[in-house]
Amino acid sequence: MIRGANGIAALGGVLLTGSIALAQAPAGQRGGAPPPPPPMTNLQIFPKDTPRPQLIAAMQNFTSALGVPCKGQ
Repeated sequence: MIRGANGIAALGGVLLTGSIALAQAPAGQRGGAPPPPPPMTNLQIFPKDTPRPQLIAAMQNFTSALGVPCKGQ
């Protein structure tokens, strides 16, 4: 009888831990893929189909070269 009570207590602990972890996760990150980033707007020099990582890298290079932060940072 004691062995069964220990198993139930252990199962309860696992369920409690899992529910706490899910409760602390942001709503958008509970399973599945994160939402896509918003589309880039106001691109006047770069083509509209420039990949986001390439654009971010170029903007970081401008920031570094000029020694000033971008407006969005």
